[in-house]
Amino acid sequence: MQNLIYRLNTNCYGDFNVRSSKRLITTAQFIERGKNKLAFHHIPGDSTSNLGLFYLAGYGTGKDGTKATILSDLSIKLGCSYTSLDYSGVGLSDGKLTDIVFSDFLNDVRHIFENVTNGPQIIIGSSLGASLGFLLTVRYDLHRRVKGMVTLASAHDFLQDEAEKYPGGLELFNSLDDKLNLVDFLSKSFVKEYFEESETPYPITVGFLKDTFSNKIFVDGKSTFDRPLRLIHGMKDISIPYQRSIEAANGVNSSDVKVVLIKSGSHRLSEVSVLPIISEEVELFVRHLL
Repeated sequence: MQNLIYRLNTNCYGDFNVRSSKRLITTAQFIERGKNKLAFHHIPGDSTSNLGLFYLAGYGTGKDGTKATILSDLSIKLGCSYTSLDYSGVGLSDGKLTDIVFSDFLNDVRHIFENVTNGPQIIIGSSLGASLGFLLTVRYDLHRRVKGMVTLASAHDFLQDEAEKYPGGLELFNSLDDKLNLVDFLSKSFVKEYFEESETPYPITVGFLKDTFSNKIFVDGKSTFDRPLRLIHGMKDISIPYQRSIEAANGVNSSDVKVVLIKSGSHRLSEVSVLPIISEEVELFVRHLL
């Protein structure tokens, strides 16, 4: 790992209003994948840059959150294109979340990446979105187009690792019905901890969990991911400990890596004092790669 940056939330950024978006995104676009339609936002860049920002939200969330807003605004400032999507079963996309498995999300992301974006992209993955970004880069022949990645409270391999540690391990979960809601099945478990910061926890099925078992990113702590990488994590994240990002920084095959720890940041990293830090770090990364 090359760099570890520890940041306090101070008032040095002044007032930051997440509602004061310079670019108001009001109309969703749609693309077919199989029999379903995926909702997405895509805003072309200007002539000053062929680089794009490709935002992947966390589980159950999509293209219209506060982090998506600041990243869209940042893309205007930098002249980059901007793309985000609603995964299947989320937002305006077709499907029910209880019928979706992890691979469906990954196929959604690949479909948008291949059919909507153009040129080199910086992937920005939040929580589960970081897992999708890692896999998109290392598994498919898209490596040359991924200029780098920023993770926000990365939840890579979290469900798999916690399932392995749970009494009965993977064998237990493989014996359960795919439609069973894990939040109902497990009383005090990693699943409830994962969502306890959420005001409206999303259902997550055993089938979704099982599908992650074949989508492991780090094996024995190592990954073949070799693109420039910035990992941002809140030190008050009670869902995914920030040490996970530090371990990932040490486990990837890239030498251009920096970890940014935000002392008061939660798992969401949506606090008003945190959002400008994310914007600044992404901007520095973009300029570093130009």
